[in-house]
Amino acid sequence: TISSVKQFTFAATVNDIKLGDGLILSDAGLEFKIGVETSIGLVASLRLDDPPITLQGAIRVGLQGLELEMTMVGIWKKAFELDWLAFGNAQFAIALKPGVPVFGFAIGGEVRLGKLDSGKEIIIAIYLGIDPIMPRRNYFYGSVNKASIGALLEAFDWSLDLPKCLKESGFPDGLQVSFAFDHIEVPGHVIPAGFRLKGTLNILGFRVSSDIVIDVPRRIKIDIHMSPLHLAGGLLKLYKSRSDSSTGSMFYADIKILPVPSVEVKASGYASVAGIMHSQTTLEISNTEFKLEMTGRFFLFDATLLVHAPYGSLETAAFSVYGLLSKAWMEELEKRVVAAIDEAGKAANAKLSETQDKVRDANKAYDAAVQTLQQKQRDVENANKKFDDAIAWLQHKQDNVYRLCSLRTCHSSKSIKLFNSIARK
Repeated sequence: TISSVKQFTFAATVNDIKLGDGLILSDAGLEFKIGVETSIGLVASLRLDDPPITLQGAIRVGLQGLELEMTMVGIWKKAFELDWLAFGNAQFAIALKPGVPVFGFAIGGEVRLGKLDSGKEIIIAIYLGIDPIMPRRNYFYGSVNKASIGALLEAFDWSLDLPKCLKESGFPDGLQVSFAFDHIEVPGHVIPAGFRLKGTLNILGFRVSSDIVIDVPRRIKIDIHMSPLHLAGGLLKLYKSRSDSSTGSMFYADIKILPVPSVEVKASGYASVAGIMHSQTTLEISNTEFKLEMTGRFFLFDATLLVHAPYGSLETAAFSVYGLLSKAWMEELEKRVVAAIDEAGKAANAKLSETQDKVRDANKAYDAAVQTLQQKQRDVENANKKFDDAIAWLQHKQDNVYRLCSLRTCHSSKSIKLFNSIARK
């Protein structure tokens, strides 16, 4: 086997030697390595049917010293007769270097907890490798498929009434942390080169998921997503976009140095304040352009700001800035003006109607007063007529008195006084 241009491996082995029921010896023999690692060793594998695992072992002696390696491939369910425990994909290795007081080692394995084969188990894997002579062979890997109170209750099929936000707090989608200088394979897992942090953190319902890979000098990758955020009863809202309120803001960056330099950066977020101010921000950076776009609604105005720079390099970039006030605000302003005019017209009509009612009431009052005055005039005319009738009657009586006095020659002072008294009355 040629594993690389600097490493050659030759092995002479025998296979499938049955040692007993469910017990088979395979890949047993001699192994020679020439190259970066030069050694000779004994290797062997032992396959078991129950539990279905394979035990691998090797003893190697070379220029680097003595190495002892044992691995367990597969999962041993109900390990140590515990119904809720499974163990496997384990490794143990130790290396003794001549003239070096410290030794290198590798250890790790996978543990499964909970109701087995239910698909709800909690799976924990930890692997660690230390080489004091060749630090580039150091590595670490740790992962858990889910880590929360709810996941623990579900794994063991326990029933406990807790708020949903408390049950899901933790790492509901798991967590993975690893570090290695080069790509390394361990039983059941692959450790990528560089540093990696991947997982979703849930704190009382607020989620942040991240996938971070730092492989200096080759690559840096950051991918972060957040859940929607509602504050102050919805007064402030933060999510990915105006059309997607089910997910939160995101940030993605992938910067490659080797073999060909390249960059890709994306960020997107949408904010709403009290329903009257909206802002959508999108950032994109690549090898060929820089683009920043901000679109939002500020009170009556829909505005867009675009910053765009096609370039060969940032040093020679020519930026262009473009701003736009959308015609939507004119339409909105027109609606507001029309509505204001309509309201003013309605108010004026109401005032006019009220004034007309008052004029009608005043006309009715005037007509009633005129009728009353005319009646009083008629009453005065009737009184004058009665007065004239009384004067005429008195004149008639006076004439009668004078006539009687002439006939009787009764011009005494007493008669005259009586007549004048009657006249005055």
